[in-house]
Amino acid sequence: MSGRGENDAMPRYRLLAGERTVLEAFAAEQDGEAIVRARWLSREFPCEPRTFAARWGYFRLERQQDHVWQFLFAWVPGGPR
Repeated sequence: MSGRGENDAMPRYRLLAGERTVLEAFAAEQDGEAIVRARWLSREFPCEPRTFAARWGYFRLERQQDHVWQFLFAWVPGGPR
């Protein structure tokens, strides 16, 4: 048993390309874990860098708070894969 109550489910997160394109939704224990997972998932996104920059520009991570998605973290892709 996890020790979590019925209302204590793991927080939900979603990774987006830009403002609106949802790439993946997932649960994580805490924000730090969600950021690491989202950055890993973003490296797997199959898009040529120039196309990504022109179309979306950045990745965005949001956390669900009640029924509202709230901004948590954003980054511009780049560097070695």
